[in-house]
Amino acid sequence: MFQVRDVRAMKQRLTDTSQFFELDDTEEEITEEMLFRSKLSHFFMSLSLWTDETRLHEANLFVPGLPQQYSGSKLADILQGKEAPWDDMVNISQIEQDINQKPGPSMGGGGGGGF
Repeated sequence: MFQVRDVRAMKQRLTDTSQFFELDDTEEEITEEMLFRSKLSHFFMSLSLWTDETRLHEANLFVPGLPQQYSGSKLADILQGKEAPWDDMVNISQIEQDINQKPGPSMGGGGGGGF
């Protein structure tokens, strides 16, 4: 069973992670990466909120009635035992970009491979 200090530590790490992904308000142009970072920041903050929300333990919880910052649809998926992948939490375009880049000299382009 989790101890109170473990839950506090987990909540702090989730909050820190959310803050890591927060956007700098000085940017003038909104990019796809910025939108993705904003989504991650929001999601990690939701996870942080879940750690100490007592209503989540109520049998008659109406998930859609929770405030937006709780990411009700993700929470509903978890509570209903849905195991579908959360593809929206993966930056597919960044992965494709990384895959399509040619390996540079630092990636050991010659023979052998390290796998």
